[in-house]
Amino acid sequence: MIVPNRNVLGLAGGNPVSLGFTQNLQSGVYAGNAPELAGHKWFLAKPRSGLNDVFCQLEKSIVFAEKHGRWVAVEATNSGLLLPISDVFEGILSRVPIFALEKEPRILKILDSLSCFPPEIEGAVSSYHSALYNPRINTGERPVLARKFSWREKSRHSRAQVIVHESGGGGFASARFLTRVTLKDAFRQPISRRLSDLPSNYLGVHIRHTDVTSDWRRVLEEVGRRRGNLPVFLATDSAKVQEAALTHFGPGNVLIGSRRSNRDGEQLHENYSEKSLSQRMVTLEDALFDLMALAYSSELVFGGLRQSQAVSGFSRLARFLFHHPEVTSQIVGFTPDKSRWNNGERKSVQIGAPLDIWRENIKVFFAERISPSSRGLVSGKP
Repeated sequence: MIVPNRNVLGLAGGNPVSLGFTQNLQSGVYAGNAPELAGHKWFLAKPRSGLNDVFCQLEKSIVFAEKHGRWVAVEATNSGLLLPISDVFEGILSRVPIFALEKEPRILKILDSLSCFPPEIEGAVSSYHSALYNPRINTGERPVLARKFSWREKSRHSRAQVIVHESGGGGFASARFLTRVTLKDAFRQPISRRLSDLPSNYLGVHIRHTDVTSDWRRVLEEVGRRRGNLPVFLATDSAKVQEAALTHFGPGNVLIGSRRSNRDGEQLHENYSEKSLSQRMVTLEDALFDLMALAYSSELVFGGLRQSQAVSGFSRLARFLFHHPEVTSQIVGFTPDKSRWNNGERKSVQIGAPLDIWRENIKVFFAERISPSSRGLVSGKP
């Protein structure tokens, strides 16, 4: 695996000299001076929904753009990433240039002048109304994007000078995306400090229980049987689960990283664009810290979701990083003392009905079969 060089970036936006086009053929990263933006085919990626969905859609967008020789513009503020990608990542390993659209408004003017797929928003890439992810009534005469388009459809419209991809949707591609990135100092430094303050050994637990629900009581019961004397690091979006864990194990035995919860009934996985900048920074730092803390735990426990009989994408990301600490260290720049991990005997455990666990294992099998380059990544096997 190639570790991105912090001095050789594949990310543009914000700094006018942060990206250029001297290609390092060995690593596929571009570096140098700022490019001319006109005269190229583009892929506009607008990932939606939570972090795992965002990482999945970014990975698929980069792969598509690399295959078809397109430059990539990313608008990520109205998603679980909460911020422009150039404010989050110091580098993204890629064979094509990637721009933070929020930092390069010139790009939107260029995209409005190009032939477009979907054709219904041609000439209005900067102003169209998305009926899929913004259900509010479209005021005015803006063109409307009302359905999703498959990757096959996008491939068939290769003559279009700009292809617009606005979509959520999870899966296993997020693991591959994480092998491409390093965090900026604004996130890497505080997360590393918080990780260094964690105890030597602890049991990591992830429970999602707001907009989608899980059998959290069963998970906590299993954690009680497994933890011995270890403290529990709990990552959850539910104040109810936090309070139950504190009652069940005792306040001195439960570590909670997130500084925000849904005690006021707020859905933490929605209304991204309505958060203040300070809320966005805190929310994203906490989410990334939770992810890294789960990855560095002595044992990882997570449950399935009731609605879909599936596993939360955040749990999948945590499991992947748990089994690939070298990727975690690349992302956050923190290397734990591995001797603390019970002689290296670390396990990730899914709690749920045998049929649900079987379903998840089947999904892992087919994800790796469809994408051989992902073998060992999505399953969490080194």
